[in-house]
Amino acid sequence: MNPCDSNIDNLINHCQIVSDVALLGCQDQALEQTNDLIDKIINFAKSLPLELYNRLKLILNRLFDARLLNDLNQISDCVNYELISFLQQIKKA
Repeated sequence: MNPCDSNIDNLINHCQIVSDVALLGCQDQALEQTNDLIDKIINFAKSLPLELYNRLKLILNRLFDARLLNDLNQISDCVNYELISFLQQIKKA
């Protein structure tokens, strides 16, 4: 297994945790987990080609907006669908 794949798997798992906590309505825990995920995604993004980085930036902007509004459903949707899909596409490439 490529070390990058392991990192992507860890990010996907973290996305699923964030989504689950957000759907449970645990606002403080969801926001804390979201902040942690964002930090990890930003570090991961540094290794991406510009095109992928720009696509990821759009997803992160939606996640930032949802976080600012404390919109747990939007946080869940963003990480569980958009972000996981993006990460899976990178892993397949």
